[in-house]
Amino acid sequence: WPDPGNPRPSYVRALNYEFITLAGYLRQHDDDFLMILIGDHQPPGLSTGPERSWDVPVHVIGRQNIILDRLLEQGFREGLHPSRPGMGSMHALLPTLLNAFSTTTAPANAAY
Repeated sequence: WPDPGNPRPSYVRALNYEFITLAGYLRQHDDDFLMILIGDHQPPGLSTGPERSWDVPVHVIGRQNIILDRLLEQGFREGLHPSRPGMGSMHALLPTLLNAFSTTTAPANAAY
């Protein structure tokens, strides 16, 4: 059982499971795909330390295509390591994704 006083080992095991599962899926699907991974919350404070960020990562994995290009135009960055400043709050993510997936893209600063 997880130790509430030391959540780090359980958190690492959970992340390890997620990465193994994703890697297995990606190995089995050699077709053109696009996967969006959205963190649902920040890591526990005991895992990250007292100066933790409230940012939640969003990763887009796929082969080069127009949707990835549109996301890069709207502020996403290549690579696995997020850089600062972040793109914005979680409620701004939906319009960004809708823009990337639409056939006609609205300007990035359009009101929704």
